[in-house]
Amino acid sequence: MSQARATEIMSTYLNDIVGNGKIGLIEDFTAADFVDHTQPQLRGPAALTAHVENFRGNIPDLRVEVVGISANEDTAFGIWRWHGNPVDPVWGKTAKGEPIVPRLIGSYFRFDSEKLVEYRAFLDAMDVFGQLA
Repeated sequence: MSQARATEIMSTYLNDIVGNGKIGLIEDFTAADFVDHTQPQLRGPAALTAHVENFRGNIPDLRVEVVGISANEDTAFGIWRWHGNPVDPVWGKTAKGEPIVPRLIGSYFRFDSEKLVEYRAFLDAMDVFGQLA
């Protein structure tokens, strides 16, 4: 896969799929044996679909801001922030009862044979730790 195509797929994922809910685009670039490490019980496009639907469903007023994308022939990494108010604070609550809301995310994609085969998500630990204080 070209670096430009890897960048394009990450951009489509962040802006169109996560940001604007165009879930149907997932089928275009995801392998049948795709693994989403946030959805280990599922494989293929269904795993990424479940991931995005769960995330978007919990934040009805979601807005996505792409900070940057870096890619090569085999991988892409997108750094992004999200804005909105989650219905369920799935990351827990602080000692004061306030929701913990990690807003800076790193999305890692690995490609093989022109298809997305693996996804991992990374949270900004300092963002989370700062909310605990």
